[in-house]
Amino acid sequence: MTTLIRIELLKLHTTRVTYGLLATSTGLTVLYSLLAAARASTKAVKAAPVAPLSTASGLGTVTTTTSFALLFAAVLGVIVTSGEFRHGTATLTYLGFPNRNRVLAAKFAAAAGVGAILGLVAGVVATVMGLAFVAVKGDSVTLGKPTLVAHIVGAALPYGGYRCRARVAGTQPTRRRRRHSPMGGGS
Repeated sequence: MTTLIRIELLKLHTTRVTYGLLATSTGLTVLYSLLAAARASTKAVKAAPVAPLSTASGLGTVTTTTSFALLFAAVLGVIVTSGEFRHGTATLTYLGFPNRNRVLAAKFAAAAGVGAILGLVAGVVATVMGLAFVAVKGDSVTLGKPTLVAHIVGAALPYGGYRCRARVAGTQPTRRRRRHSPMGGGS
């Protein structure tokens, strides 16, 4: 099983799309947190799109803007599971390792690990952007270290397993059973 996981990680390491997804999700997270922090009001106003960064709600909104990484983790799960069929290497993979469940479990483990890295990077970037805006505005940090760490770790956990698992599980073909008619012929 570790051989299969290492093979899948090598595939992800040697393809450019993995780095492209990481760079794009990081760039969009920077942009989204920048926009959220810039839209934060300076006073507590009900109509403001984001609460002031001097409040826990406002800073929490900016430090949890990691939704693009979630999207790209799902795209990564699709690419990991369908890439072999697209490039015609699925036959060789399943001839080398005939147990389909083990191959899909290895794909899940590799995609979950890389998806967790996408979420972790997005969480760190969003937190740094939020803290940078707080420092520039001269406000005090209203969220404690455990909360900020929880935001970062919370960004990494669902990306790693939840989204990639759904993509890997969705690729298993359904088995068709041949129905036999009482007359002896197949239908």
